[in-house]
Amino acid sequence: MSPPPAEIVCCGHVCLDVIPALRVGTLPPPGGLAEVGPAALATGGSVSNTGLALHRLGLGVRLVGRVGRDLFGDEVRRRYAAAGPGLSDHLQTVDDQPTSYTVVISPPGGDRRFLHCPGVNATFTDVDVDALALHGARHLHFGYPPAMRAVCADDGAALTRLLQCARSAGLTTSLDMCGVDPGGWAAAVDWPALLRRALPHVDVFMPSADELHAMAPGVAAPEVLGWGCRALVVKDGTRGLTIATGATAESLGAGWGGRRLRSPTFEVPVVGTTGAGDVTIAGFLAGMLRGAPLDQAADLACAAGAHCVQTADATSGLCSLDRLRAFLKTDPPRRRA
Repeated sequence: MSPPPAEIVCCGHVCLDVIPALRVGTLPPPGGLAEVGPAALATGGSVSNTGLALHRLGLGVRLVGRVGRDLFGDEVRRRYAAAGPGLSDHLQTVDDQPTSYTVVISPPGGDRRFLHCPGVNATFTDVDVDALALHGARHLHFGYPPAMRAVCADDGAALTRLLQCARSAGLTTSLDMCGVDPGGWAAAVDWPALLRRALPHVDVFMPSADELHAMAPGVAAPEVLGWGCRALVVKDGTRGLTIATGATAESLGAGWGGRRLRSPTFEVPVVGTTGAGDVTIAGFLAGMLRGAPLDQAADLACAAGAHCVQTADATSGLCSLDRLRAFLKTDPPRRRA
């Protein structure tokens, strides 16, 4: 079976998640030991979480990233290939660097923490996304610059070149972030300078509230829009999405321009929050690419996130776009802000 035509290219951070099963109250004190359950393995990072979620929602996707020539890399490639035909075709294998991996500490009912090895993601640049990967696509999504050192060098020169290239090829673009390690190299990046350089080539900027605060403390939505993006979609955990768009967002859909709205999350049982923000992004982008009004794209985003958190990994709880629409028609209860 041949892969469906690609509508969206998801590129950037690829890793393998190692997720030990935890009970409430099992995290040990310093020097202590706590018994845990079996570890689940899942592909992680923006490319895996957002890209495979979009694939499950029914969109044609190309996944572009890098792995090492090692057991973790073999597992990532195998899982991409098993998820659908062609999904591993644009995954590059690098000989002299390890595959990125993350140990996900996700206690029931609590927020997650991570132990992360950057691996080959540290040397990813715009040259790793060739014209063949972009050919025929409608949209490029890039995720996790704060975990990808080379793409952030020189105030994001490589990131900006990639976004410019996609725009020149006629694609719309979106940009997702991740946490900034306060003790690592990313803490020294001039994030406002990087964003001012990159955002003129971004249609939808999609950081979390914490990420945006870490990168540009005290900067409000109008100023971020003034840096050049057409739409700012801020993920705020259980509080949902806060969205602000400029007048130029009308090019993304009728009625999208000059809007301010908030979309709260839905009340569902939470098993784990791994990848919830990435899957929420997938729901939003799927709605946008299917021509949904802005408020409906926001609702699809929150519905996707609600399905994600009901399983331990990022994508196994997700269903088709039609199923998400059916879920929304039941008028599920929302969390209070």
